[in-house]
Amino acid sequence: MNKADCVIIGAGVIGLAIGRALSFLGRDVLVLEENEHVGMGTSSRNSEVVHAGIYYPENSLKAKFCVQGRKLIYDFFHKYNINYKKLGKIIIGTNEEELKALELLEHNARNNGVELTYLNRIDVKKLEPEINCSGSLLSNESGIFDSHSFMLALQSDIERNNGAIVKKCRVKGGELNKNGIVIKIDDKEESKVICKTVINCSGLGAQELSNNFIGINKNKIPNIFYAKGNYFYLNKKAPFSRLVYPIPGKHSLGIHFTPDLSGRGRFGPDIEWTDIINYEVDSKRLASFYSDIKKYWPNVKSEMLSPGYAGIRTKVNKTKASDFIIHTPKETGCENFYSLYGIDSPGLTSCLSIAEHLKKVISSA
Repeated sequence: MNKADCVIIGAGVIGLAIGRALSFLGRDVLVLEENEHVGMGTSSRNSEVVHAGIYYPENSLKAKFCVQGRKLIYDFFHKYNINYKKLGKIIIGTNEEELKALELLEHNARNNGVELTYLNRIDVKKLEPEINCSGSLLSNESGIFDSHSFMLALQSDIERNNGAIVKKCRVKGGELNKNGIVIKIDDKEESKVICKTVINCSGLGAQELSNNFIGINKNKIPNIFYAKGNYFYLNKKAPFSRLVYPIPGKHSLGIHFTPDLSGRGRFGPDIEWTDIINYEVDSKRLASFYSDIKKYWPNVKSEMLSPGYAGIRTKVNKTKASDFIIHTPKETGCENFYSLYGIDSPGLTSCLSIAEHLKKVISSA
């Protein structure tokens, strides 16, 4: 049976960030990825935004890791020459009810250590003439970046530190024995690897994978729901120079506008609950996109929009917003087995701080 020190299952941005952090500790890191390339799931199907830490409840993991992660990720961009733009973000209110919601958002952001500036309608027009709103909040810390180059840089650090990433390698389950954690590979040989430490970062498949490990505390594994987010491309030069966000909903930040690094952009995501992983965008959703966008951009025309791409966010419930879930051996019931669930937005921004957290927990175990 093959042996490994530290195995990370899933080469999305979370798995890569954790693998990198542990490789700098001198751990022999092996990252196993079922797809042909790194970051082919949720990590590459999102808005590619650096979030400031505005929305998340005070003292939540999302608030903590987003604020810390934002600082870490901008430093990373500078050090590794990753293409990014700190554009800033405008969160808009279009009526009295939404202006009250902005006040609550500003208060929450302040509690998280994030400073926002209130802009009235005239102030907004000076910055973004195309926006129609009654008032807004301006975040100067928000930005966009090249997530693909970022993930490749994480991968390079792992490999530079003598770690390895094996692609097209699906882990189907495993078990705990007296010598460590045995993982089972889904291949013709039914290969097995005995590991000292295992970290489940398999995203949309995290719950299924944990359930397939004998010896894991199944009662602690949360439910999973798939929240599909569709995007529509803007078929013209971007009308806004900043990120433009509506008031957030319970499970989504709303159909917002994200400029891309080429000067164009896209709108989305919406939210569509689904039981299957399907990344096709239904063109019939154009009508609802157009209606929502027109509330803050009156000059939009439906022919300016075309179906773009979709991503699927993992949620642990449908009834309320949820926090990140990071299970250590205390929760998994298995020595040296760690598992992450519900890492949706702001997971991309938070990945380096999540990695630092796991590094400290694992190194002190």
